[in-house]
Amino acid sequence: MYDKVIAANGADADYARFQKAVILGLAGRTNEKINILQGLINKTPASAYRYDAHYEIALAYIEADKYKEAIAMLTPLTEAFDKRDLAPKAWMKIGFAHQQAGNDDKAIEAYRHVAVEYPTSEERPAALDALKSLYIEHNQPGAYAQLLKDNNISTSGDAAVDSAYYAAAETQFGAGKWQNAKQALGQYLSQYPNGVFANKAHYYKAESHYQLKEYKEALVDYDAVLNNSWSNFSEPSAKRAAIIAFNNKDYTAALNYYSKLRNTAMGAENLQAAYNGMMQSSFNLKQYETAALYADTVLSLPGADEAIVNNALSHKAKSLYNQGKQEDAFNLFKQLQSSKNPAIAAEAHYYVAEAYYKQDKLKEAEAAANTTIKNAAGNEYLVVKSFILLADILVKQKDYFNAKATLQSLVKNVKIPELKQEAAGKLEEVKAMEKKQSKVSEE
Repeated sequence: MYDKVIAANGADADYARFQKAVILGLAGRTNEKINILQGLINKTPASAYRYDAHYEIALAYIEADKYKEAIAMLTPLTEAFDKRDLAPKAWMKIGFAHQQAGNDDKAIEAYRHVAVEYPTSEERPAALDALKSLYIEHNQPGAYAQLLKDNNISTSGDAAVDSAYYAAAETQFGAGKWQNAKQALGQYLSQYPNGVFANKAHYYKAESHYQLKEYKEALVDYDAVLNNSWSNFSEPSAKRAAIIAFNNKDYTAALNYYSKLRNTAMGAENLQAAYNGMMQSSFNLKQYETAALYADTVLSLPGADEAIVNNALSHKAKSLYNQGKQEDAFNLFKQLQSSKNPAIAAEAHYYVAEAYYKQDKLKEAEAAANTTIKNAAGNEYLVVKSFILLADILVKQKDYFNAKATLQSLVKNVKIPELKQEAAGKLEEVKAMEKKQSKVSEE
């Protein structure tokens, strides 16, 4: 039917040509479509449908990923004052083509034309969305905010800009760009300290600092999360903060954070971590009775694996020992000598050796101390303590010569100041004993 109108070459012929071209495009006959539309563009006198033809050819080029050709075909439409309604549509397609071609700066420029120059167009909301997305992707939320401000563009209140700032920052975090993320999140929190996303921003900023090993700064933001009402970020914040504080040997703070983890833990794993941390923090604070109670709690938790059980038993044994409950502690240490954890087993052997020494079972004490030295390779503290104990055993056996030799070697080689000092003190005592024995022998 359109062919009949075209053949008649009346006033509606160009309209028929244009519609036929559209139908050919829908049928997948793109080359035939372009040929007809190109004819409308080149026609003399100029066809009323020449600009519509430009637009349709551009769409065909975009579908074929020919973005450069599409932009060239669309550009005249942005300057056609007699067909001004096509200009915002053309700018939108130009922006899209630049985006697809990887030229985001040019895309932003095109979308800005729509947002600024065509305030009443149907395309403006889409242009603003595209701009927001691009500015967020490139971590430039301030540029988006400035665009809205400079052009008095009304959005859904301050929340739109709040969202843009936060989304830009979160994009950096999601990409693992920790340095950029902490800066962007800091900027968001500076702009919107009580913003809709403030709690999430504090958490992701803390995580960025953590990844950068900036633990002091991370704690500030973890605290901000924990000082707010409960959220999905409370539990992981408490866990991270507890680990940082414990590693910094700030056991009072660690105990506080592990308590918060216990109160927010949603699963068995973190509940175990909380009580385990509370036990170890209390022990390091020399709150031995409390540490022993937490150890009992850890041991009562269902699903605890062998490593957790052995660690809890070890801390309970040491807590009992430090409370003067030697017999109870000794029984636990005897049990822990067979632990699969070499460090726990070696430590248990040491305490058993010390217990035998106090019971004057010197042969058994010597054997346990030597086992400790053998199994505690890499644990200088435990090895040195065992050698000091061996020296004490030699003193009880009145073998001052070998006791003195052992202690002299420790004073010369030990790097731990408190143990070097302990060995030096004992060495002076042995020298005094040896001198006294020598005088008695002379008399």
